[in-house]
Amino acid sequence: MKAMIAAVLLAGTAQAQAPAVPSFLSAGEVRTLIARAQREIRPGQPTLSLPMVTADGYTARLEYRQSVGPAAIHETETELFYVLEGSGTLITGGALVNGSPRAGGNLSGTTIDGGMPRPVRPGDMIVVPAGTPHFFSAIDGKLVLVSLHMPAGAAAKR
Repeated sequence: MKAMIAAVLLAGTAQAQAPAVPSFLSAGEVRTLIARAQREIRPGQPTLSLPMVTADGYTARLEYRQSVGPAAIHETETELFYVLEGSGTLITGGALVNGSPRAGGNLSGTTIDGGMPRPVRPGDMIVVPAGTPHFFSAIDGKLVLVSLHMPAGAAAKR
């Protein structure tokens, strides 16, 4: 019995020490996260993604983009981008070129053939439905985004 209680207490302590993704970030904490991304991104690394908040199957990540990276398709998630800093061009639609599977049922490719290019800047919000190819084809210096991943069809279920 003592061993079982000790194991439960030890497990609780381990869980308490594990870093959890919060459900709230203040404006100051977001600025701190942006500064961290700017420090941690390496030369030649197109994008650094850091967790921001999570709840009920929704995950928001900070994306710090300093150059063009791969194109993507998220088969099971709708993605919402909110531009915090910088500017660039986002292409949505078209066909993924040189697509290959990634974790979580996603695809990654080198670019997109066709699609609709759209300039993006601070304050812009873009929804990319599940299964839609998307690609930041130009980054003007840097592009800092909130990327919210939502299970496909989540809004329709509510």
